[in-house]
Amino acid sequence: MISQKFLRCMMQVWINEGVVNGSTGEYYADGTNTRYGIAYEYNQKILHKYGIEKPEDMDKLTEEVAAEIYYKKYWVKCGAEEMPVGCDYLLFDAAVNQGVGYASRMAQECLNIFFGDDVLKVDGKIGPKTKAYM
Repeated sequence: MISQKFLRCMMQVWINEGVVNGSTGEYYADGTNTRYGIAYEYNQKILHKYGIEKPEDMDKLTEEVAAEIYYKKYWVKCGAEEMPVGCDYLLFDAAVNQGVGYASRMAQECLNIFFGDDVLKVDGKIGPKTKAYM
């Protein structure tokens, strides 16, 4: 179930993606079709499940479906729900923009810098030990 915590962070991500004041954040200049920050080029498999079979169909993508994609593809996979306020957003936003694995490795590297002596294995997986240091 989508939490209030996710919705708070999702709104900030959408601001970053240009989805504000009724705008869908559509972008076509680079040859991709993007709506609500979801690029067809990188999400074809997921979008096909919602009846979006080709780039021209992106106008069928609703806010609710876009939020569900963000939730399943990024929020859940990066473990943001279990993070403290602030860390949840930073991890989620990095996962959206750089990928879940990279965002997780980046968080682990930052924690190693802060706590020193490589307290965490930088493996791109947010497990109990990484969560304990956040």
